Amino acid sequence: MPASLAARLSAILAGAHSRTFRRLHLTAALVAVGAALAVVLGTGSTSLAQEQTTTAAAAAAPACFGAAARDQLHPCNNSSLRLQVNPTPDDAVVEPNSPCIPVSLKLQPFVCSFGTVKSATVKPTATIALIGDSHAAHWRAALAPVALVRGWAGLSLTRSSCPFSATTPALEEAETTRECVTWNKQVPAWFKRHKEVSVVFTSEHIQARVQARKGTGQFEAKVAGYMKKWKALPDTVKTIVVIKDTPRATGNTGACVSEALKNKKRAGSACAVPYHYAVQKDPAVEAVRRLNSPRYQAVDLTSFFCSSRYCQPVIGGALVYKDPGHITRVYGETLAPYLYRAITALAPFAAPAR
Repeated sequence: MPASLAARLSAILAGAHSRTFRRLHLTAALVAVGAALAVVLGTGSTSLAQEQTTTAAAAAAPACFGAAARDQLHPCNNSSLRLQVNPTPDDAVVEPNSPCIPVSLKLQPFVCSFGTVKSATVKPTATIALIGDSHAAHWRAALAPVALVRGWAGLSLTRSSCPFSATTPALEEAETTRECVTWNKQVPAWFKRHKEVSVVFTSEHIQARVQARKGTGQFEAKVAGYMKKWKALPDTVKTIVVIKDTPRATGNTGACVSEALKNKKRAGSACAVPYHYAVQKDPAVEAVRRLNSPRYQAVDLTSFFCSSRYCQPVIGGALVYKDPGHITRVYGETLAPYLYRAITALAPFAAPAR
């Protein structure tokens, strides 16, 4: 991706979180952002009104907002963002996930749609799916704009506290455990009925515990569970992409950021979390390595969260964490250009978008 293009993509996405633009209807904002991205990359047409709306938002966005501040290929610094935190920790707690339109409320598993919408004049270039637990769901904020750019129709099949795995989760409530096991059986069956889905994106909570056999550690049990479940997907799923789980914060991180904001301190550095605590080896990424097949790919955006020593909860004026384990929608959307760049670098996606 050319430097100028990456910068413009960052500006457009950051614009969705300027104080003015955030007052607009959330769904309309996402559509406008996607339309502008399509224009930037020459991937489709859009209306003049949509272009003007998004151009105004991009113009209002501060430079280097969010993940752009950690783009190592194109360093960016904006000193005016040093004391900014958007959203505040209190706002982040009630911040909704990235928009997703329910496909059916009656059928199981629950499925909702995002990305490119098929119409009389628009035909998606491919259909993708995002599956996994809530740590997959929070990546939809970054993946939805990518889907718009690539012309992909997106379908989301996620369930909180329930990774897509053949290994049974170790949850406190037996009923919740049974529901997760049932969901994991429903998902492969759903894919067999929906042969149009050719690409699956997945991510999972590294810290989630599973029911491991005696003599088998948590990490190995998880690796085996992912490998077995991915292999259960039909051959119509040509590529499975693991997005490495995000670094974690602590239970005190939100309060620390609020205190720093109150005292006009730089929250990112004041509340930084040590790298060795925040970042851990991801069993799903290890499963990709062991499978050693072009069908299985992995992307790692850890560098947009952490230096070699610390992971900051505020980056480029954007609050990174909604809670200790989930990223904010705001920060997720600023990651979209870099998720796009990482995906495009993978062999199955090397061809230019339409």
